Amino acid sequence: MASVATMTGTSNCGCGTAQPTGGLGVGGCGCVGAFATFNHLPSAGSDDCQTGAPGCLAAESVITLSDGSQKRADEVCGGDKIIGRAPTGEPREQIISDVLHFDQNLVRVKFGSFEILCSDSHPFFIEDGRIILAPCLDPGDQLVAENGLVLEVISVTRIGTGPVVGWQCSPDENFFFHGVLNHNKTRIVDAPYF
Repeated sequence: MASVATMTGTSNCGCGTAQPTGGLGVGGCGCVGAFATFNHLPSAGSDDCQTGAPGCLAAESVITLSDGSQKRADEVCGGDKIIGRAPTGEPREQIISDVLHFDQNLVRVKFGSFEILCSDSHPFFIEDGRIILAPCLDPGDQLVAENGLVLEVISVTRIGTGPVVGWQCSPDENFFFHGVLNHNKTRIVDAPYF
């Protein structure tokens, strides 16, 4: 079993995997759904960290494409273009591929006047360069936003199961949604580049 590094310790939630503590603002990330199996990635180049399903957005999420038009996540197609972040920190167009539709456990992440509904395996970049799954975020965590800004997490709540949509995007394997930088890979083997 892969070891998981975390700044707040680990606990065993009965699913056979040591789980990082913290998340959902209540002191225990635990086995949130069947997919969230890690919290913080341990190191660059590690092959120890993976999720059992892709991180996805709720099907009704409205995505802004690189041309400024919008569409629901469940209408996104391979070849659509969105904006992500290049290793230099500059915005860069990303091409969507491998679009998947299915049901998954959902988490609501609130930031002031807006929220993101996503799967419990959806990874976010935080400002210190780590990547954290949605249910493992805590109020006060600072997420990477557009234009070098950060957005503070207000609350994280489990909300049941629902339809989600996931995709790959290249070349940088990330994209902005509601101004927040999201990762889109099921297997994350490199540390963020900022």
